[in-house]
Amino acid sequence: MGDADRYIFSCSLTKEFHLIKPADEHKKAWFNNLLTNRQAVTELKALSGPA
Repeated sequence: MGDADRYIFSCSLTKEFHLIKPADEHKKAWFNNLLTNRQAVTELKALSGPA
């Protein structure tokens, strides 16, 4: 198994959905931007399957 970062950035089974991993000094801003981006949140919810 692995953590969510592995599936988002490097797992071969989820390669078609990979995101580019931000540099450590930019992670906080990157994740904050991702969470406030309505389109990105909608797409992530769709990828996670039915609620």
